[in-house]
Amino acid sequence: MFGFKKQIIEESKRIDSLLENIGSFDEDLAKGSIRKRAGKDGEPSYILECKKSKNEGADSTGWIPLGGVTDSKSKAAALIRYKMALAKRLKKNQSKIKKWEKEFVEYDWDSLMVDLGKNVQEILEAVEVEQQEAEKEWMKEDYDRNEHDFHASHVTITGEKVRSKNEVIIYNMLHAHNLCFRYESKLSLEDEYGNPILMFPDFTIKGKDDKFIIWEHLGMMNNPRYCGNFAKRIGVYERNGYHLWDNLFFSIDSNGEIDAHTIEKIIREFVIPKVQRDINLEA
Repeated sequence: MFGFKKQIIEESKRIDSLLENIGSFDEDLAKGSIRKRAGKDGEPSYILECKKSKNEGADSTGWIPLGGVTDSKSKAAALIRYKMALAKRLKKNQSKIKKWEKEFVEYDWDSLMVDLGKNVQEILEAVEVEQQEAEKEWMKEDYDRNEHDFHASHVTITGEKVRSKNEVIIYNMLHAHNLCFRYESKLSLEDEYGNPILMFPDFTIKGKDDKFIIWEHLGMMNNPRYCGNFAKRIGVYERNGYHLWDNLFFSIDSNGEIDAHTIEKIIREFVIPKVQRDINLEA
C-alpha cells in the first residue's frame, strides 16, 4: 500500500493524543460492576457492586448507590468504563502499530532504488527517463480543448493560459509533481441513454496503463445553478467509470479562497498512487 508507513505513523500519533485526552479518573468508581435495580418510585436505579464498607460510601448490602440514569454518579461511572475500554483497545492497537512501523518497508521507486546496485540503478533510471519523455510528448501533442467562452488571462508556470487564479495554483502543483496532464481536454463519454456527450474536465491526468484521472475545480459553489450542473456532471462521470476519490477528484473554491495544503494532500495520497507505474522493461 503506497504511503502506508506514513499512515501508520500518523495513526500512532493520533492514538497517543487520544490516550492523553482520556486522562485520569476516579479509581473507586472504576472498580466493580454497574447493576440496575428498581427504585422506590418505580424508576430504575443503578448501583456499583464492589463490596465496599459503609464508611466507604456503600449501603447495607455493600453496594455503592449511583442513582438514576441521569444522575452524575451514574454518568461518571459509565463514562469511566467507556474510557477504560477505549484505552485498552487503543493500547492494543498501538502495540501492533509500533510493530508494523518497525517492520513495514515501503516499496515505492525511491525506496527500492536505494537497495539496488549502482549498475541496476543506471539502467532503470535510463528506462524511466524514456518513459517520462514519452509522457511529455503526450502533453505536447495538439488536442481538442474547450474553447467555449475562453478569455483566460491567468498564466501558469509553463505558459499555459487557464481560466482562474486557483487553476493556476492547481496546474503548478500538478506540474511540480511531474504529473502528466492536460488542461480542459476533450473527453468523449455517454449519457444515460447511450448517446455521445463531450466533457472538458479541468485537468485530465494520465495514470497507470494509460487510464485517465479526472480533476475538476469548483469555482462557483455559491451559485445554485452551477452546483446543480456539477451534480449532473458527477452522474455522467460515474456512469462512464469515473468514481469519486478513485479516479475522479475535485477541489473547491470557497469565497475566492483555495486550500493549497488540501490540494497537496490529494495529490500525494490519492493521485500519485494512481499514477505510479512499474517501468516497462519489455525489449
